[in-house]
Amino acid sequence: MSFNSQKINILLADDDNEDRELFAEALQESGLDYNLKTFENGKQLVDYLNSPDKEIPNLLFLDLNMPLLSGLESLKIIRANAAFDQMPVAIYSTSSSENDKNSTFENGANLYISKPSDFTQLKKMLKQVVIMRDDLANTEIDKDKFVFTLGVIGTLIYLSSMAGKFFH
Repeated sequence: MSFNSQKINILLADDDNEDRELFAEALQESGLDYNLKTFENGKQLVDYLNSPDKEIPNLLFLDLNMPLLSGLESLKIIRANAAFDQMPVAIYSTSSSENDKNSTFENGANLYISKPSDFTQLKKMLKQVVIMRDDLANTEIDKDKFVFTLGVIGTLIYLSSMAGKFFH
């Protein structure tokens, strides 16, 4: 696991204002040094990433079900741009559909996270994902058998996969 003390640029695209606010609050309470930029839909996100004055993100969280441009459509556009093909992308959604999970991995997502219902778990999850972002970017994914499970046991947050990768 690699982690540096440099300020982390994080983007979040989520159409739910309350989810964006909770995400920002949890990130603030995590103690990490970060910049967070939020978007209400995938179109706003893609427009920002295509703008000349953008800050290159270290990590992107994408909701799936958004107006104008869905998370999956946004992911496809982002991965088609060579400037962002190695950027860690975490799908951050309430959907538990296996089809959604499979299609996001097939289109370049590094991680699929079900939105935690508990604020404490959200804080722990965000801190862990931010800390392991470099590992996510460098993980080769066998899309036929790779599914991440993010879970919490006591104070341990773990990320495991059917491919045998295990991060903590």
